[in-house]
Amino acid sequence: MPDTQRGLVTSLLSGLVWTAAAKWSTQILSWASTLVVVRFLSPSDYGVVGMATVFLGMATVLSEFGLGSAVVYLRHLTGKHIEQLNTFSVAFGLITCAICCALATRSPSSSRVRIFDRSFSS
Repeated sequence: MPDTQRGLVTSLLSGLVWTAAAKWSTQILSWASTLVVVRFLSPSDYGVVGMATVFLGMATVLSEFGLGSAVVYLRHLTGKHIEQLNTFSVAFGLITCAICCALATRSPSSSRVRIFDRSFSS
């Protein structure tokens, strides 16, 4: 095999290893944080957290909007195009955040959730 092909194979394998390590470490941290949260919340409160997690996951997918993939795929973008895509991405993320906050305050379960409870201050 020529050196260029060997270098490409090595680069590909290295990228696969790093990607797999990142995915596994993210999954392990996610499970660990879930186990910690389960210990502190009642089952009904954990149900609210589960619903919020699903909702925020969908909001994240929508907010990414595929713009990162478009920037990688379209190689002929100028700096101005990238600036415009960045501005659009930030604006779309802020709008998504505002919608999530507005929906959270309208939720029937939001009246039960206390962020700053008197039992925490001493």
